[in-house]
Amino acid sequence: MKGLLPEEVRLRPKVAFMGDLIGLQMAAGQWKPLPVPKPNNEICRFVDWQTLEANLRNAQGSLWTNLIPISLLYWLKTINIEASYGGATYEADVKHSLEKTV
Repeated sequence: MKGLLPEEVRLRPKVAFMGDLIGLQMAAGQWKPLPVPKPNNEICRFVDWQTLEANLRNAQGSLWTNLIPISLLYWLKTINIEASYGGATYEADVKHSLEKTV
């Protein structure tokens, strides 16, 4: 960031945000969990997408817990895209990670 920010900003002590950023954005009307992205067949093996949407619509359960399946969906889509373009697959990533730890 050197050269992009004023030195007094770049060098000042940093403090982590101690609140619920998503909760604050929702309260201010700046973010909504719906509509959820369209599920693929892989995610439907693990997640009841209709129940997830109902939970988000009715604010049942923890928002953070309900966002985990959406993160999983994006992760699964990413590894599928990488695999379709000849990139690493999940299995190859795990094998590589295990080899590095041995």
